[in-house]
Amino acid sequence: MHRAQAGSMKLLSALLLGLPGLALAAPVHSEMQSYANVNGRVQPVFAWCDAPDRVLAVTQPTKVAMTPQPVTLLTWPKAKTGQLQRASWQLGPNDAGAGNVYVALTPAGQMAAQTPASYVHLSNVQNVNDPAYRMTKVGPFKLGNRIYDCRYEPQATFVGTTANRTVTVWDSGKRTTYGTQNFNGTRGVLLRGDQTAYGATTRESSRVTGFQRVYLWTTPDGYTYRVEMTESGASVTVLKNGKVLRREPFLAYSVSLPAKEQP
Repeated sequence: MHRAQAGSMKLLSALLLGLPGLALAAPVHSEMQSYANVNGRVQPVFAWCDAPDRVLAVTQPTKVAMTPQPVTLLTWPKAKTGQLQRASWQLGPNDAGAGNVYVALTPAGQMAAQTPASYVHLSNVQNVNDPAYRMTKVGPFKLGNRIYDCRYEPQATFVGTTANRTVTVWDSGKRTTYGTQNFNGTRGVLLRGDQTAYGATTRESSRVTGFQRVYLWTTPDGYTYRVEMTESGASVTVLKNGKVLRREPFLAYSVSLPAKEQP
């Protein structure tokens, strides 16, 4: 767009906003909330990463401050089927610029360096402040000489990892999609309610008891895939003709919800 055109668009927007009785639809923003299951206890996390060989999460600091704050680095190696490892670190300070935010990570007991050897990278562009994104991009995580790239699904409603797989849910408001990536290399599942090629029908049930969201996908051959989120955690369950075949709690997950307050 040329500068003159941009200026004209700004002037037109200002004139429209100034007209009495003319309501312009506000963009719908999302709110992303992330959690980790620490030995059965679910707690908020600052950020987490679904890396190729492990799941990483940094716990939420107890307070916001300019100085580094104590946190726990949680690690679930995928080769060990979700066996939790914990280490004490410090989070902060932040270094933001050019669309990027680098949040320093420092091992407990060490002074934070001006150029940190470890950090969590966040996007200052691909995030929920822009209505175009339902999820904020997190990653990579850098820990010393190792860089862990993180899976990112910008339009997902839910992304979570169990000890065996990553589960993603997309929800357009009219239809939902369920997809999995298995850690053992076997083929995952993809169910789309609007495409008969996948042999699936989709329905969603939302029931509010505190907070509860349930997604169900049922296939013609009797399989049901159920993703459930509550205030106390989240899980995925697979049933065949109503009989539970497996139920897996999520180790780490993020859910995207409509922002409580629209601009």
